[in-house]
Amino acid sequence: MAKRATTTPVAKRHFDLLAEEGYRPKTTRSENSHSIVRFKSEGTVFLLFVDEDDESFFHLALAYELGDGVADMAGAVSRANDLNADYKAVKVTVHPAERSVRFHVEAFLDDLATLPVIQRSIGALRDAARAFFEPARPADRLDA
Repeated sequence: MAKRATTTPVAKRHFDLLAEEGYRPKTTRSENSHSIVRFKSEGTVFLLFVDEDDESFFHLALAYELGDGVADMAGAVSRANDLNADYKAVKVTVHPAERSVRFHVEAFLDDLATLPVIQRSIGALRDAARAFFEPARPADRLDA
């Protein structure tokens, strides 16, 4: 459960950058006391995890609850593995117990993430999520 956060210096810099661009971010704190900057882009919620001890680490994520719509969790894990092999910089994880799928972009940067890095990461996360949820193409079905 995320708690209300006092904004830390690195989180504040991310917050300010996103706010300047009109994203209307909010800051919370995770159970392990890391700051999370939460913001929406085109109706989708993104989470920017901030590690104050390693400001060069960039971690942007997107999560979806699968609910009862995905009956074949083994198939979902297989699809995630395929996407991990196909997509640059995006990590897809399926959490059967929580019936959720998460998409992550993680990187070590020389400096704080810039707006172009954040926007490119948003695009990569959206593309991977779209690919995860689109119906399997005939060639994909042959691999199953």
